[in-house]
Parts: sequence; C-alpha cells; structure tokens
Amino acid sequence: MCVTPDNARLASVGGDRAVLQWDVATGAILRKWRGHDGPANCVADAASGALAVSGGDDSTVRLWDARSRSPDPVQTLRGAGDAVVAVAVDGPCVLSASVDGRVRAHDARAGRLVVDALPAPLVSLALTRDRACLAVACTDGRVALLDRAGGAALASYAGRPPSDVKTDVAVTADDAVVLCGGAAGLVHAWGAVSEAALPPLDALSPAAITSVAAHPTGVGVLAACADGSVAVFE
Repeated sequence: MCVTPDNARLASVGGDRAVLQWDVATGAILRKWRGHDGPANCVADAASGALAVSGGDDSTVRLWDARSRSPDPVQTLRGAGDAVVAVAVDGPCVLSASVDGRVRAHDARAGRLVVDALPAPLVSLALTRDRACLAVACTDGRVALLDRAGGAALASYAGRPPSDVKTDVAVTADDAVVLCGGAAGLVHAWGAVSEAALPPLDALSPAAITSVAAHPTGVGVLAACADGSVAVFE
C-alpha cells in the first residue's frame, strides 16, 4: 500500500487484481480501479496526490487519475518482460522494477524511456530523498545504488542472503543508510557511501521481512513480517 502526502487517503493492491483507494479517517473505499490482468503487486502515489501508479503480474504499469470517477487507467505502460514488482513516481517520471531484471524510467514529459539492466530478477526499488539515486534489490542478494542521470552503479551492498521472497529496500531520510528486508527476520543495513555493513535490525521473527519503511523526516524504521507482525525500531 501507499499513503498520499496529506495522509488523507491510501491505496492498496492485491491478488484480486483491483487497485483500491481508501479514506483514512472513515475506512471507506473511495475508488476501485480495474485493468490489471493478474495480481497487482505494487502501488505508489504521486506527490501531488492526483495520480496513482500500480504494477502487476501482467507485466504492465498502469496510471490512475485519483481525481476522476473513471475506473479505468488513464495510461498503460508496457514493455516489461515479466512481472512488475515495484513502482515509484518522481514528477513526470514513473519508475518500475521487474522480475526481468530491468529498471524502467518512463518520462511522460519528454516522451522517453530509459532502461537499466541488472544481472538478476529485481524485487524492489526506492528513491533516495534527493531523488538523484535509486536503490534496487535483487533475488541474488545484491543491493545496488544506481545514479539516475547515467545509470551507473554508485555502490553495491553485500551480506544479504539470496532469496526470491519479495522484500523491500528503503533509504533513511538523510540518505545515509540503505535498508533491505531479509528472509530470516532481519533488516539488513549499510552505509550508503561507505558500503559498510551495519548491525542488522532483528524483528524477532523467523519469517521474511516483506516490507520496510524509514521515517520520512527523522529516525525510525518499520518492518512488516510475513507472519503478520510489525516491528518498530527507533
């Protein structure tokens, strides 16, 4: 799921193929968008709150008008060779990560597509707070920091065991630490510039850490586990 910048609405996706928008205060469903031909895996909101973006097993990225009553996407981005597992929005640019090992950046304003290839299927991506870099995680345990301008690998972070479990990558508010969930109840951490491994955060669960979020303005990390538990680190 994702939450709009004003904390008033959230969007969620799941195996039923639907993309739902909810009112946070009342819990009511505001919109139900349709279009994915398989399970929807990921969703992100634009900073304006006017646009939602989702990706799914049908290898598409779909854009939804959050101010319209239409249940259909305003645009469908194709080209991925496998399931889309993570999406992000930065102004006119829609970023997506796919199991085909590619990060795709669709720039709607320039009408341009930029593709960066990695050597293993991708499971997640996250923008740095300065929007200049992109952290990506792969099934082979690799976590990398890519330069968005040229696609160069600026850093590579070792120590996370390979796993095909979809685990989130995140970056702290000061862009100093890169975080990634693991398959054994640990949140792995590295110095973003030094690439040095930091002590992992232990969620005290044997289940995989499937979702990780860093506090957007300060310290603190949330980690959600496959067994339904949530760990809070300060």
